[in-house]
Amino acid sequence: MRGLDHMKRALSRPNILESCLSSAMIPISQHRYPRNEVSMHTDSMKQNPSKHIFFGNVSLNRFSFLRSNSEFIGLAVRSSYTRLIFLNNHQPLCFYERENSFPSLKLLKVSMSEVSNGLRDYLYRWTESNKRQDESLWDFPAITFLGMDKKIGGLEFNSNIIDNTNTNQNFDSIENSKVNDGLFHYQSYSGVPCFAIDISNNQFLQDEIVKIIDDKTGHPVNNENLMNKADLLNLDTVNGPTTSTFIDHLMYLPNSEASVFSQSAMYIDWLTKNKYCSGCGSKNLIVNGGTQLKCSSHLPETPIDSKTCVVASSSRCNVAHPRTDVAVISSVTDTNGSKILLVNNKRYPVGNMYSCVAGFLEPSETIEACVTREIWEETNVVIENHNPGDIKILLSQPWPYPATLMIGCCGITNFNEKNEVIGLEHDNELNDAKWFDIDYIKEVIMENERIDNLLIEALKLGKKKDIELLRGEKANILKKEVVLPNKNTIALELIKRIVL
Repeated sequence: MRGLDHMKRALSRPNILESCLSSAMIPISQHRYPRNEVSMHTDSMKQNPSKHIFFGNVSLNRFSFLRSNSEFIGLAVRSSYTRLIFLNNHQPLCFYERENSFPSLKLLKVSMSEVSNGLRDYLYRWTESNKRQDESLWDFPAITFLGMDKKIGGLEFNSNIIDNTNTNQNFDSIENSKVNDGLFHYQSYSGVPCFAIDISNNQFLQDEIVKIIDDKTGHPVNNENLMNKADLLNLDTVNGPTTSTFIDHLMYLPNSEASVFSQSAMYIDWLTKNKYCSGCGSKNLIVNGGTQLKCSSHLPETPIDSKTCVVASSSRCNVAHPRTDVAVISSVTDTNGSKILLVNNKRYPVGNMYSCVAGFLEPSETIEACVTREIWEETNVVIENHNPGDIKILLSQPWPYPATLMIGCCGITNFNEKNEVIGLEHDNELNDAKWFDIDYIKEVIMENERIDNLLIEALKLGKKKDIELLRGEKANILKKEVVLPNKNTIALELIKRIVL
């Protein structure tokens, strides 16, 4: 029913990846750095800087102060307006929505009014366990409250697929609202609650999702927008390699949805990897709406005394909070802004890809110190950092693989026949590092964008001959001397900040 042949059919639809290339690009600075001072963001980014950073859009108000309010969590789950998204082995359930014959990738998002009685009761029981914070929580997977969206219908991930007008269930008594405005109300707060659920190795939840899709496609209505099980990416991971990756699919998600996936993935990855207390080895409880971990040594059934656990007995903080690993990624140029340093890492999936220098921030290390250290360790190039502006912190990007915050910087080196000399003898991470002329890298960027734009137009107009020719040009790019990072990555944006 959910076999590999179905998934292959979903992944092999013609023109799918090309047709999704219309996703918004990260804004490009209009000034070359450093010959002209680069502001932190362009004018549009000043209004909402994170809106343009892929994975970093503020799609939801997180209402972090309500996570520990079990009454709020219980009522939110019981709201007919609440939306659920699902992750399977770290990947989101998503599908290609056909809008005017132009497919676009969307997250699967299900409203509580659409779920079966069995799934509804299952989630209600989870809210009671969340309130008690006892061993019954171990009967449930990682479920995380993400926040609320102020827009009616939530993020409208799949508004033309999930019918939100279903009124078979009477939710009025638990809506806690005096007006039927499409929003959940709690005290002075309102919005559309959103929860992420990990369905990995959970056959009950996977079957429930199939039932929802069957119910929507089982009606005798000829509607090509209705999906079926084969349309879902990442549902079946048993019969073959059916999960998608950032490069394959997820880079084409709308940024608002990609950012919700990023938040979900980081939380669920942390929850599923930290099942035991680091202080005493007792099993952890997932508490406060799936956003914190608590040692279970305080429970009567636990053989360990909580007083002996350094985590549970802490007077300052006896719960664990999600981990975010900080990495610094840097573009490097000279004082004239005529050269850019790019590196070819041994781990890159494409052998001729050149990108920025990157590495993790060390304990008790400033961002500026990390920039100079990583660049020297990997390439031998020296950033003296004597003058203001030798290192600039430009932007940041969440990166849910698995839980990283990328801090984007630019470093300037003074060419003196010593600072700029490349050497790979310190570290063993790189195959190559080169100084490239700015104009050459600019040509590579412009050629990529030219083909992408023409391909989008050809797909919209249905020009099959042009599509075939442009696909060939696109494939030839990967055979050239230099391949740059993918769109929607902070690495490409940092390169653009120097080059364009």
